[in-house]
Amino acid sequence: MKTCPLCQRVCDDNFDTCPDDQVPLSLSPDAARFHFNPIDSYYGGGAGGIDWMESTLRSLEEVLAVTPSHEGAAALKAEVNRALPAFAARADEFFLAAEARLAEGDLVGCLEILAGPEILRRKQALELRNRVRSRIADGARADPLDERAKRLANELLRGLDVVYFEGLGTLAELEYLSKGLEDVLFLTPEDAQSARWKKSLDESIRKLREAADKSFRKGQGDDRNR
Repeated sequence: MKTCPLCQRVCDDNFDTCPDDQVPLSLSPDAARFHFNPIDSYYGGGAGGIDWMESTLRSLEEVLAVTPSHEGAAALKAEVNRALPAFAARADEFFLAAEARLAEGDLVGCLEILAGPEILRRKQALELRNRVRSRIADGARADPLDERAKRLANELLRGLDVVYFEGLGTLAELEYLSKGLEDVLFLTPEDAQSARWKKSLDESIRKLREAADKSFRKGQGDDRNR
């Protein structure tokens, strides 16, 4: 039996295409959405930016490898290909600018770029953020007279508040919040409220990790007793 990657209908093995939505059953879920409706999937299905454009191209190439005559996928691929070089050049430009600030020891300036519009590729942004946090862990301190620091800290806190109030409280979300508060406390180490929030988050993270570890060990014991 085969399952449609779009509507999840279970089809007999002799089917190559879903009878309901005409999507090839061999496609990945992302490619299936682009096969069904390329325009809505692109303009209504993603956050935009360089990562979304490159992901879209991979999905469209998968669609066209299976259905070369798909006019909508071919047209959208040509449109994205025309726009992509400018977005890629801008992502590289911002990455080099952030990297230069980091090399100069301007961690606040580097964080400013990372906190701005999502121009960088996620991989690039993560690499830079980890390097900044490594410097912070090694004892780097923001200049208390740097006016950018407090302004950026307030901006980061607004974003963290949204994640906290809209999130589900998963371990990954709590770890994201804790790391974000590390950035805030680097920028404004005198912020006692953020320090208390981080301490509370870290305690919740510790308890969740202990519970997950205990559950894992219990599962292993149950498996051995079967």
